[in-house]
Amino acid sequence: MAETYSQIKFERVEPQIARLTLARPKQMNAYTTLLCEEMVAAIETYLRDDALRVLIITGEGRGFCAGGDVSGADDAHDALMKSQLSHAREMRDGMHRVIQALHRVDKPVIAMINGPAVAGGLALALWAQTRLVAQGPKKPPPPASAAAMALTKRRRSGSVCGAGGVSSSVMGCLL
Repeated sequence: MAETYSQIKFERVEPQIARLTLARPKQMNAYTTLLCEEMVAAIETYLRDDALRVLIITGEGRGFCAGGDVSGADDAHDALMKSQLSHAREMRDGMHRVIQALHRVDKPVIAMINGPAVAGGLALALWAQTRLVAQGPKKPPPPASAAAMALTKRRRSGSVCGAGGVSSSVMGCLL
């Protein structure tokens, strides 16, 4: 995984575990066209690498993802706003492509939600098969423990962080 990105981090944190980190903490990881393009490329890399068994998606800083960046700071934003469908096209060309890329993935994806997940950020979190939700301003669990959970608790399944009996794949953990 030698790719370099400017708005995400994509790294192999264990031999079979990849982590995709949204890296715009000052903007609460709000997505831009570039961030979405980088995410699609990273997801495709994960999909094609048979040695990778689990993808963890998280946000840098205090937020998971605040949805779309409406500040207009993205270079592609101005061009998209001049088109007839403007915001709809921005969503289609952005987060919708990320969700479509995740839809093609046939391996576990974990969302480690470390803070607010709003609009498109919520859609991203909900698309993961397993979601780990932080209950405070603490660091997420180490990748190996999250990946071990995904490998033992397959797609859209049960509890790990508690006394059991959780039927959904959303888990609140004391992190």
